[in-house]
Amino acid sequence: MRDTTFLLVRHGETDWNVQRRIQGHSDDAGLTEHGVAQVRAAAERLLTSGATRIISSDLVRARETAQLIALRLKLPIEFDAHLRERSYGELEGHSLDELTPEGSGFSHGVIVDLNAAAPGGESIAQVKERVVDTLDRLAHDYPGEIIIIVTHGGIIRTLRAAQSSSMLGHEWSQVDNAEIWEMSVPDRS
Repeated sequence: MRDTTFLLVRHGETDWNVQRRIQGHSDDAGLTEHGVAQVRAAAERLLTSGATRIISSDLVRARETAQLIALRLKLPIEFDAHLRERSYGELEGHSLDELTPEGSGFSHGVIVDLNAAAPGGESIAQVKERVVDTLDRLAHDYPGEIIIIVTHGGIIRTLRAAQSSSMLGHEWSQVDNAEIWEMSVPDRS
């Protein structure tokens, strides 16, 4: 069994990031000029990574990020809706200040409820299942490869927390725009 290495990249800054609005599955915000610069810097850091492909969320902010990286690294891109940000349902477009523990599952930077969800949205547990299943499938399909995954802050936070034995009480860590985080997944087939 060969591990597949995933280089998870959060999309670059968007207007909604600047405005502190909940994005979720909303597809209304592209990259700012600063976001483009962040992604170009990340692409430079990825030049020597040995990555063979890019797989990206299909939301505009991630697509733009993936396209900028692909242009610099000359890699193919695939788009996968399973890599989308967590859905916040009715709260999308609202201020981040409106997120409560009952609607988000976290409080003061710590996960307090894996099953909490905004009306019409996903819970942390649902996101974990969706994204872990996706990475397991990709590890099976591309054993031993190094793959750039362009995704979202909530996805990376969830995967970081999922590395611990219990997600409850785990830090809901900050993920900066265009930050790169590496993880390996074995082919479990």
